Amino acid sequence: MKCTKMIVPRSLIKHHLPHPEIYGESIVELLNGMVTDVFTVENGDLITETNNLKLIEYLNQNDIHEACYVLEKDTIRIRSINQSDLEIVLSWMNQKTIYSFNDIMYEFEDIRIFISHAISNASHLFIIEKENMPIGTAGYDTIDLNGIIDIKIYEKEIISSDYEATIINLLSEHIHKMHRINGLSSIVFKDDHYSHQLFTKNGFYKNEEDSLELPISYSSFKKADIYKYKSFDIQVKESEKRILNEFLQLYPKKLYDLANPDEHIDLEHAIDYELKIYIRLVLTNQLNFRDEFEEICVNIDELLNIEDNLIEKYDEMMTFLSGEDLNIAIMYKQLIFPVLEIINKYIKIYQEKQIYHFIANSTY
Repeated sequence: MKCTKMIVPRSLIKHHLPHPEIYGESIVELLNGMVTDVFTVENGDLITETNNLKLIEYLNQNDIHEACYVLEKDTIRIRSINQSDLEIVLSWMNQKTIYSFNDIMYEFEDIRIFISHAISNASHLFIIEKENMPIGTAGYDTIDLNGIIDIKIYEKEIISSDYEATIINLLSEHIHKMHRINGLSSIVFKDDHYSHQLFTKNGFYKNEEDSLELPISYSSFKKADIYKYKSFDIQVKESEKRILNEFLQLYPKKLYDLANPDEHIDLEHAIDYELKIYIRLVLTNQLNFRDEFEEICVNIDELLNIEDNLIEKYDEMMTFLSGEDLNIAIMYKQLIFPVLEIINKYIKIYQEKQIYHFIANSTY
């Protein structure tokens, strides 16, 4: 059967695997579990040649444009890498720097494939610019709910420590937004004093218990440290977890259908949606992303708030329920305020840790 050439969108790629043949470029596993070999063409597209009808159908159904991001603050711009960056990346990687793995000199084809493979559903690579001048790369990979970032500043004379913090913040915020990770770390060669200082000054700590020996050639290794982000970890009590998880399982659909027949009073959004969003943020230590949910009602102290008229409307609708629908609504109502109290408790704790973190960093 004749093979068909298909573009493989990088957003469908779970990860790259080594090709078993010496002249093969890569094997990729796709999000649906399918596996196929790919190669990079001159314009940067990843191509597979296949006669697998299911794979062809899957790729046709998911003809997705490549993800391209631009993250900006002040004079710092972080943008998705592309094949037009090949020459500058080649010059950087052929310099003898603290980031060098070994003395190998790279060629255009090496960098073309490096850029091609750097972006997948779980990873991305950016060019860092200051005032439109390229100064380095920033990238990440995600494994489960953990993000691993890599920042390489090649033009160090152009940038100050204040801008380094901006780069880390832009990158970490993007990873949290796209992947909802629980942890953030970076791997740094022991002799890379610049990166040790960069991460230490920006909320990371060296994990003294973990160190790595990374292979840099067929016969040699290089030692590295693992830096982990000092997240504002919140230890939720088991008794509170039970209340939060019990509330997550309840959904008084009949009551909300009655309360919102013409969408004048949206109880479902105003109570269920808001509380459950915040429960998930508390349980996954992601309260730093609470400001993304602009529709959620918070008071002047940035605490979650449920207005009295919503509870009154809830009570009014309960009079129309019976049987199992009424039992669920009663259980739900009994948990609303305990859940609200737990959420606001941890918002306050998070706020206090934020203040402490700011003071500690500003006096470093």
